[in-house]
Amino acid sequence: EDLTRLFADGIASRDLLEYVWDNKQVDFLIDLMSQTMLLSEWNFDDERTFLIPSLVNDGDTRSLNGRRCIFDFSKSFLPSGVFQRLLCLCVTHSVAYKTANACIAEPKLYAHSASI
Repeated sequence: EDLTRLFADGIASRDLLEYVWDNKQVDFLIDLMSQTMLLSEWNFDDERTFLIPSLVNDGDTRSLNGRRCIFDFSKSFLPSGVFQRLLCLCVTHSVAYKTANACIAEPKLYAHSASI
């Protein structure tokens, strides 16, 4: 179930990361990935989970609604991973905001778009 969720939604449980990394240096790897914006805490579950945005799949974005802020980089060059790092920053902010205000909705994330 954890592996399916990782490859479907990009959400990894702490247990899965411990298993994948053979219980070695798990805290170090989580901290390293967090500092380099390759991973973000995902406090929208009851258990401790993490968002790994590079593993988020593209889905049906028609369900995204509400206010929009669009960054269109299709006519310029940006290195791979900029959008994923932007997601980490936004999710980190959302988690901090959720801690202060319990009524925030869970972000909807896709490979090339998001509603946060």
